[in-house]
Amino acid sequence: MTLNDVHLGIIFSEKLDGIFYIEQASYWVLLDYHVITNKLLSGCLDCLSRHGIDVSESSKQLDVAWVPGSFELPIISQQLARQGKYEVVITLGAVIRGDTPHFDVVISEASKGIATVSRETGVPIIFGVL
Repeated sequence: MTLNDVHLGIIFSEKLDGIFYIEQASYWVLLDYHVITNKLLSGCLDCLSRHGIDVSESSKQLDVAWVPGSFELPIISQQLARQGKYEVVITLGAVIRGDTPHFDVVISEASKGIATVSRETGVPIIFGVL
């Protein structure tokens, strides 16, 4: 298998003007908190590009998806992994710690959910959630 044969999924969660959308590209990326996650996505794409992956908008190797937040990463990861199209799924996100237990709940469920999906499907899922 060469790099030209690799298909990656990157899942990116972001909310723009109250509208959630998914954009197709052959990697999937999930991100939230756009100030942080845009930098995560940019760094991820830069790294992939430096390793020979085509990250252009017309790439046949990359699909990028946006979701509402890190809590939704396992659901979309599962959908992508079950397609059989991706050698790997990359999840990117940010959960901000506040005064409530929200951070602990979201990060715990996201990490357990993503690990479960990877274990059940056999598709490696990179956990890039801060």
